[in-house]
Amino acid sequence: MSLVDYSTKPKPCWEFEANVMILQHATTIRQGYTPVAHIGVVRQSVRIMEMSKDSKSPVELMRAGDRGLVRFRFLYQAELITPKTAILLREGNAMIIGKITTVIEA
Repeated sequence: MSLVDYSTKPKPCWEFEANVMILQHATTIRQGYTPVAHIGVVRQSVRIMEMSKDSKSPVELMRAGDRGLVRFRFLYQAELITPKTAILLREGNAMIIGKITTVIEA
């Protein structure tokens, strides 16, 4: 739930892109991976839809220490998020940090 001014016409989104860095992960990350995203007050599982390293060419795998542009999709409900917001993703010991670059409106 969010308290916002209706005149701003807020639109929740299902998908967004973020520049991320994988700080720690035991194996590899690939399309379909579902960590928990922490974006401000939002705590929800997300699915990785697409990944690319530093350029627009898609990649299949990312490992600890890699940076890239990743497209995510919320699993349970649309959320109100904005670009330039910090994001933390976690699952067990895995940690990924980044910043939202694009919010994709439905």
